[in-house]
Amino acid sequence: MSNAKKYENINWKKCNVTLFNLQNKILKAYRNGSFKDVIEAQNDWVRSFAARALAVRKVTSNKGKNTRGIDKVLLTTSKEKLEVIHNIKNLSSYKAQPVRRVYIPKANGKLRPLGIPTVKDRIVQTLFYFAIDPLAEETACKRSYGYRMHRSVHDNA
Repeated sequence: MSNAKKYENINWKKCNVTLFNLQNKILKAYRNGSFKDVIEAQNDWVRSFAARALAVRKVTSNKGKNTRGIDKVLLTTSKEKLEVIHNIKNLSSYKAQPVRRVYIPKANGKLRPLGIPTVKDRIVQTLFYFAIDPLAEETACKRSYGYRMHRSVHDNA
């Protein structure tokens, strides 16, 4: 999978299985009380090709995919997407860029500020979201339904 030469040739089904397995590894380590293993599993997840590929796919295929950050960069071609997947592997020297400020008019005539991060920042945020999500779901209140994946207020019956 990690030796894909083209973005179109990435096996997304295998990436999703890898996502599930690595997230289960994080969860098992947490349940065993081994926080060192949790951090190691999260690091494995963030560095894995599958995680990076899924993060790029999620950021470049969502509703805000054409929104440019302060660097004015968009990932439109498959070559650019694959290049980012390979370049984002080492995050030891990563530093987030400033956000682009846009002001949106409110109903009362005032303006509301909106910060738009760069594409790379959104990809890194998604990577870390994938690594933290299993722990967030495990430690969340069982009766909480707000802002949680695959849950809604209608599920509390």
